[in-house]
Amino acid sequence: MSANQAPTTVGLRRRACVNCTTAKSKCLPISSTECERCNRLGRRCVYQNVLNKRKSPSGTSRVKLLEQRIESLLSLLNNQPHSSSGVMLSQFQPQGLSGLVDRGLVTLDLAQTLLDEYRTKAVYHFPFVLPDAESDINSLRFNSPFLFLCIMTSMLFKDCSLQRQLGEEVRIQAHRRVLLESESSLELLQGLLVYLAWYQYHFLPETQQIVQLGQLCVALVHNLGLDQNPENGKRKVDLGPDETESCRWSPRTTDQLRALLGTFCTASWIATKFRTRCAMPHTRYIERARQILVRNPEHPTDHLISYFVQTNELSRRICDTFAYDDLNHTEIRDEFVSTVTVKAFSRELNGLKRSLLPEFQQNLALQLEFHLLETLISETSLHHDFWDSSPTSLGQRHNMFRNLLLSCKSLIDKVIKCPEQEVFFLTFYTYAKICRALSCLSNSTSFLLDSQSGSNASRDNHATNTTIPAGNYLAVERVVHLSSLGKELQQKIQRLTVFLSAADDQMDLATMFAGMVGAVVATPGTTCGWENLTQKV
Repeated sequence: MSANQAPTTVGLRRRACVNCTTAKSKCLPISSTECERCNRLGRRCVYQNVLNKRKSPSGTSRVKLLEQRIESLLSLLNNQPHSSSGVMLSQFQPQGLSGLVDRGLVTLDLAQTLLDEYRTKAVYHFPFVLPDAESDINSLRFNSPFLFLCIMTSMLFKDCSLQRQLGEEVRIQAHRRVLLESESSLELLQGLLVYLAWYQYHFLPETQQIVQLGQLCVALVHNLGLDQNPENGKRKVDLGPDETESCRWSPRTTDQLRALLGTFCTASWIATKFRTRCAMPHTRYIERARQILVRNPEHPTDHLISYFVQTNELSRRICDTFAYDDLNHTEIRDEFVSTVTVKAFSRELNGLKRSLLPEFQQNLALQLEFHLLETLISETSLHHDFWDSSPTSLGQRHNMFRNLLLSCKSLIDKVIKCPEQEVFFLTFYTYAKICRALSCLSNSTSFLLDSQSGSNASRDNHATNTTIPAGNYLAVERVVHLSSLGKELQQKIQRLTVFLSAADDQMDLATMFAGMVGAVVATPGTTCGWENLTQKV
């Protein structure tokens, strides 16, 4: 076999699997395809074949081989044109890292304006990523170029064409750096959190990727070890090579704590929107991180983070308890248990409201969070799985139904009455809350119509104390107000189009969302429109 010949595979299998070889642990096979350790740890067991090692070349042949390689490299360098090196570097340099300002996409003054808007307005809707207050625009774009790109992309909502272009660049960079190059950094995580928070500006029904990008954030948290308690010295069993790095066990910075809590809230909001289980559970260390941030706040919005974490933790328990992701397998199928559980959640929510600091009493994002929790608690009234037909059960269910209508109307009314300029800073998760509320109102309309079907006489509707003739949608509308609220919301969103410069071939968010709302208003009494809307927005 020559010195430069590749090794060949022999038809013999190694005695130890790949996992046991890496861990330097004894490998005890329990079958022809699996060992005892991999079976116990639930890992995939792989045995590699033995390789024929090539013969070690002599000293003389090794020197000759090196000389040949050096000569070939020198010949390549001598034959390269002088300008080719610059071309090669530009091919491997990400466009976002060369600078938006340097490429002339945004001016320095515009970048400063967008950064100021993010720091003074946007952070009160999503407070988990805060650029250093002492850093100016130049230090941010040079030291944290990806975060700078994501902030500029999210705040460029009045230039839809450029915003879509930069949004595509964010996705390309994220996929290349995280998936292809296995890069993990706090800056990447922060940038993706900002990008996802205002994802509605990049939303396309046929190519939406918010679930995948949300799970990418969770993966970055795991890779960086942000979800692990750095003071947990007892965790020494089965640690991988990446888990023994000193940086994973150093004290957490405030930015790291914010990113950890922001990832939890992001995963929770996405799970609530798509009615799935959360990709990142609420752990004791997440609760401890919240408390650390409250005890040592560096910015007023650090207290706001604490409330977002608490509301999301409560929303996850509500959704998981009532199994909104799979109602066929809910464990609560009794009127008494349903009522007790709802009252317990309501007391917890009221206690959270009472703990609200005065400076956050009028915070729109937090008010919408509370209305969403009220909606999630009362949504049980729409599902027959939680109730029986007893008179007591009927009364309890109707009270919750009335609370559901009130919470949904209050949530939508808050959005309708908020200043028009603030609508631009509403996050994707706020739009998801709006869709959830309108979906519940649409389902409530169907619920009332179905409850009156089969009867020719008027029935007293206990939920509203209103007499509703059987099949009379106008009477139901006077109770639910779906069409009136939908039209007001549609007009609110449509008024924003005067501030926008539309993209070349794609409609802007305001036009798209207003059209979806209008489609539902045009087909009252049905849920098909909202089924499409809640799956798309």
